[in-house]
Amino acid sequence: MALSTHTDTEDRILAAATEMFMSIGFKRTSTRAIARQVGITQPNLYHYFPNKEALYLAVIGNELQQLNHDLSAILEMDIHSLDEALREVTLILLNYDKVDYMSLHFDMIHSVSEPTRKKMYTGWEEKMLVPITQIFAQYKADLPKEMSEYELAQLYFGQMATMMRFYPHLDNNELAVKFIHLFLHGIMG
Repeated sequence: MALSTHTDTEDRILAAATEMFMSIGFKRTSTRAIARQVGITQPNLYHYFPNKEALYLAVIGNELQQLNHDLSAILEMDIHSLDEALREVTLILLNYDKVDYMSLHFDMIHSVSEPTRKKMYTGWEEKMLVPITQIFAQYKADLPKEMSEYELAQLYFGQMATMMRFYPHLDNNELAVKFIHLFLHGIMG
């Protein structure tokens, strides 16, 4: 019984922390507010997570794991073009509304300690960058020889974040089509 209660409380902490971290970011989220929302004391929260950064890492880890599952599934799909594969990737990322990628990137650079930053980057690299690199590798013959699949995956993320800021009025399908066309064919394509 005690293990079930412990797990239930931890799950409730993670749910409340996910909601807060993903909506208002790391800096503006307090462990006191998370504890209040869960109905426990702040010292009790620290029984489950030793500090705010550990809780944030647990939340980010859970979100990255879900995204990794969805992105990795694309590798198993019967897709015949890089255009189609990247459209699937883009729609997964755009439709996954829990994560504000720009805020997450800001937090990673400005709001957390260096060890936490390294863990966040490693998680992002393993859970998000690797599957997209593998997708690029499946279409290596269609890619520019001057860039590695890894470099293309990094460029993809950077460009997608920019497109999301410039076209907030487009729905996700329209944005995905526009972004993939621009990413793969450039402004002259």
